[in-house]
Amino acid sequence: MSENRPVKSQLLTADDARYAAMIAGDLASLERMLAPQLLYCHSSGHVDTRESYLAALESGRIQYLGVHRYDEIVHPVDGVALMCGFHHLRVRLEGEEKTLHNRFTTTWLHDEGRWLLLAWASTPVPAPVQSSGTGLASA
Repeated sequence: MSENRPVKSQLLTADDARYAAMIAGDLASLERMLAPQLLYCHSSGHVDTRESYLAALESGRIQYLGVHRYDEIVHPVDGVALMCGFHHLRVRLEGEEKTLHNRFTTTWLHDEGRWLLLAWASTPVPAPVQSSGTGLASA
């Protein structure tokens, strides 16, 4: 990833690649984007490690179908970067399709020239009447 690009641009590119891997079910690529120390706090309150998160995806318990992320704020701080924003996420959880509307906060670790997701936390928010984008990106 180019060090000359602004951090926000780098993170959005990394996050777009992460969502694409999640939607495609490309666990090998996704694993390379997640820090070994990952803590993934779902909007349900459940917390996964990198290993348990990848296992949930591999088992099909969680399937990502589409996402629309918007209104991102990014703050780099000494080798890490914080990002918060909103997303609408279409998922299939244990066979039931849902659309989640969440506020999220992520922590990204800059390691050997690339950004790795170190922490994810999200909380449900009311669905907006109209989002600021064009809709959900899908597989």
